[in-house]
Amino acid sequence: MGKAEYKVDLVELQAQCETNYARILKLLPDLAEKEQAHMAVRVGSRQFMVTFTVVERCKYTTVLSMNYEQGSGSWLVLPLFQVRLYHDVSMAEVISIQKQRNTAPKYPYPNPQMLQPDEKAQHNRLLSECLVNCLEHGYDLDMVSIPSQ
Repeated sequence: MGKAEYKVDLVELQAQCETNYARILKLLPDLAEKEQAHMAVRVGSRQFMVTFTVVERCKYTTVLSMNYEQGSGSWLVLPLFQVRLYHDVSMAEVISIQKQRNTAPKYPYPNPQMLQPDEKAQHNRLLSECLVNCLEHGYDLDMVSIPSQ
C-alpha cells in the first residue's frame, strides 16, 4: 500500500498566516511608520541579530524581509525570509526563503529539487517558530539606549 498523496490544508495554512500576521504586528507595532527595525534574540548561549526591513509598501500589502545574522565564524545557516503582509485580510505569507521564490503549494515527490510535498506549509511554520523565538527571547535594539561616555 502506497503513501497517501499530500493534500493542502487550506484552513490550516490560512490560520498559520493569520497567526504570523498578528505576531509580526506585535513585534513591530510601528510598522506603518518605520522602514527598518533591529532585534537581538538570545537562544541558549547564542545571540542573533534580526533585521526587519520594509521592501515594498502598497495600499493593501507590505513586503517585509526578515534577516537573521550571527557573528562571523558560525557554521549555522540562518533563515532569510521575505514575507508579504496582506492588511485587508490580516495574513502574512512567506513569499521567499533563502532567495527561493514562488514556492508552489504542493510538489510531487520525488522531484529534481528534492522539495518536500508540503514545502510552502513548512516555510510558513518555520516563520512562525522564528517569530515566537523573537517574541519570547528577543529585545528591540532600537529601544535600547547606549550610555554615553
